[in-house]
Amino acid sequence: MIAAQYFVKVLGDALKFPFFYIYSYEGVAWWLVIVILLSIFASWLPARSATQISVQQSLAYE
Repeated sequence: MIAAQYFVKVLGDALKFPFFYIYSYEGVAWWLVIVILLSIFASWLPARSATQISVQQSLAYE
C-alpha cells in the first residue's frame, strides 16, 4: 500500500493533476473474494480432469 501511495503521487505530479488515494477496505474485500474464486476455478477444472485419467494412461502419455 505504501508503494501505491507513492505511485499515485508520482503519477499525479507527472500529469500535473492531483490524484487522491483513498484506501477502501470494501475494495480489498471484493478483490480478495474475486481472487479466491478465480483461484478455485483455475485449479479445480484441471484437477477434475486429471482425476478422470488412470495412472496407466498418464504414464503411457509420455
